Amino acid sequence: MVSASGDCVALERHDAALMALLLDGPQARQDVPTLLWPTMPQTKAMANLRQRLFRLRRAVGNAPVTDNGPL
Repeated sequence: MVSASGDCVALERHDAALMALLLDGPQARQDVPTLLWPTMPQTKAMANLRQRLFRLRRAVGNAPVTDNGPL
């Protein structure tokens, strides 16, 4: 992925999977954690999703998604 400054940013496995989902189109927020962490309890998976989105925003220098509605 390319950051706002033009630098290449290496993505971890789950980050790359999340970006692939987002590039496929809008996703319902409650569905994404189940796709990325199918064996994990929903509350823990949602926490992981929040953390991944935070890291992606920080890494790329802008928001890859919005907090309004679907991802």
